[in-house]
Amino acid sequence: KTNIIVIRNGYDPIIFNNENNHKSDYFVFVGRIAPIKNIEDVLFTFSIIIKHEKFNNFKLKIIGDYNSNLNYTNKLKKLIKEYAISNFVDFVGPKYNKEKYSLIAGAKCLFCLSHMENDPVVIKEAFSVKTKVLINSNFGLGDFINEKNIFLKKNTSINLDKFFNFINSDFDDNLIVPIYDWKRVANLYENIF
Repeated sequence: KTNIIVIRNGYDPIIFNNENNHKSDYFVFVGRIAPIKNIEDVLFTFSIIIKHEKFNNFKLKIIGDYNSNLNYTNKLKKLIKEYAISNFVDFVGPKYNKEKYSLIAGAKCLFCLSHMENDPVVIKEAFSVKTKVLINSNFGLGDFINEKNIFLKKNTSINLDKFFNFINSDFDDNLIVPIYDWKRVANLYENIF
């Protein structure tokens, strides 16, 4: 008999002042500016959302090093112009520690629509500051589909009334997939070995 133990990725707990967990009217993407992260779909989804009357004041903040892959960044900028959302999308560059967590904590929702993910740290970072997450059903995100703080985007459709209610409802602290900081993850490895 073999026991299989799954030890998931952790996150860095950052202490910062976010009084009353205030959320502003923006969405956030955090990650590498690379094709595997499927930022095209983030932009497409945002362009659909922003047309709904309940969302017409929202912004999208893209956190990541947009100079690391200029060809891809230029492709994204063309899509932004094509979708007529230039006034609503900001490339804010790479952010770290408190600055990154503050941007995530202030967002109504984090978008994670990658082509492929493996236990994404960014979802844990979002959950650690009580920010909800929009995902697709691609490989690696299946464990999170039934979380109450997750909104699943199926194919190209999104029910915007349901999404609006989702982002404006309270964060549910009862997580199905537990989130641990890296210290606890290291302790789990240590206990195995």
